Parts: sequence; structure tokens; C-alpha cells
Amino acid sequence: MDEMKWELLTSVQGRLEAELLKTYLGAYGIDVELFQEAVGHHVYPVTVDGLGYVELFVSKERAGAAHQLLDEYNQAKESKVKNTVILVTNNGLGNADEKLQQLLFTKYLELLLQHDELPAAICFYTNAVKLVCEGSPVIESLRALENKGVRLVICSTCLSYFNLADKVQVGIVGGMGDILEAQMKAEKVITL
Repeated sequence: MDEMKWELLTSVQGRLEAELLKTYLGAYGIDVELFQEAVGHHVYPVTVDGLGYVELFVSKERAGAAHQLLDEYNQAKESKVKNTVILVTNNGLGNADEKLQQLLFTKYLELLLQHDELPAAICFYTNAVKLVCEGSPVIESLRALENKGVRLVICSTCLSYFNLADKVQVGIVGGMGDILEAQMKAEKVITL
């Protein structure tokens, strides 16, 4: 690659994200060259000592337009994450032994807390309401998410059904209408 003609636009984690950006910029007539130091190309990025990062280079004459498009891309991506709602229906993650479900959900929340991009809301109904009540192993993680601005919406009907209305430790007790409203306003809904 002739360094005199190309400029580093950005560096992203993983080949998939790099290819998405390359396609996006290509749709606007901007050629992109990718550079990656890696042991190999994998679906799951390798993050040891910078491996897994991909650099995107654009021609110097198109760099200004590329930076503007990159800003628009990142803003759109950020707003989609902020408009995401997660639905939790089990007393943990998945359909396994309850201890395994809770172990997996604990890890999920730990990883979620490490991200700058958080969902707008997490809705709890059916057995999941137990996760926001006294004795739940994830109360502190949920409280940390709430402190970062994530709305935690809990189904009042489900709390009543399980006789847990007075045991809620975190979140806002609402009805199915509140959960439905959160879903309808979301650009993306994820069910765990």
C-alpha cells in the first residue's frame, strides 16, 4: 500500500466490523483498504496484544468525506443500541438448571456493565421477576445498570403471582402495558 496516497481512517475490533464499514463507505464511492495483523482470520476476534484489530485506510483525497460518514455511522450505531430493550423471562439465562441460569446471567450482566453501549431498558416478567427481588445474586449488577441509566421494568402481575411484591430491591414496578410500551418504542428487542 502506497502510504503517500492513503490515510488511516480508524481502527476497529474484528474483521466483521471492518467489513461492515468497508461496505458502508463503498456505497458512497469511497475505497477502503483493510490492514490486520493476526494469527489468522476468525469469527471470534483475538484481542491479545492488539491482534484482532483491523485498520481501515482511505485515500487522502476522500478522507474528509470518509470521516464525516464514519461519524454518521457511529451515531446511528449508538442510537440503535440506546433504543434496544432486553426482555428477560427466566430466573437467569437460558433453560437449564436454575443455578446455571443464574451463573450465566451474572456473567452476562458483568460483561454488559463493561460496555459503554447499554440498552434503554431491561424488562422482567414471568420467572424473571425473581431476579430483582431479595436474595437474587444479581441485585448489585442490576443496581449498577440502573445507576448508568438503564430502566428496569418489572411486571406487577408476575410479582403478585409469586407473592414477591414486597421483596423488590431494584427497578420500577409496572404493568404489561409498560413492557409493551418499551417494546414498541425500541428499534431492537432482544429476548434472553
